[in-house]
Amino acid sequence: MRTNIGALSFEVPPDFLWGETTVSYLAAPPKAVRDPRLLQEQAVAARPNLVVNQRTTTEFGTLEAVVEDLTKRLTATVKAMQDLKVANIVFADGVEGVVLAYQFPFGDKSVLRQMHAVRLDHDTITTFVLTTAAALGEDQERRYLEALASASIDKSED
Repeated sequence: MRTNIGALSFEVPPDFLWGETTVSYLAAPPKAVRDPRLLQEQAVAARPNLVVNQRTTTEFGTLEAVVEDLTKRLTATVKAMQDLKVANIVFADGVEGVVLAYQFPFGDKSVLRQMHAVRLDHDTITTFVLTTAAALGEDQERRYLEALASASIDKSED
């Protein structure tokens, strides 16, 4: 079976079954040049990025169980998590999901925001993790959420 990930194309051994895929995307680097004389005083800026993971599982039977597990793992591992919010999302193909959003310190002077959008399709969990600066405007946040909600799964593959 021929498989593609981005520009990479390769042959998967015929007795192998798909189990998991992870893909990441980065925003274009900022055009502003940081003044090296002021580097100590400037907050470290992280480039917005999106990591998408899709994997098969028999561990969870419901979206609620997936979200409960994700919430437990995040609160245990993300130190100094702030402002955790949970909201529903409907993906382009009508599948309901959940978005967990929170902020956390990054370096000495920066705060980041992460949005974890999750969907469960039968035995497949898909997570979208979008990381950006916490000082995100409402318009940009709406565009990011719309991009996450645009996800759909081709049902002809079932």
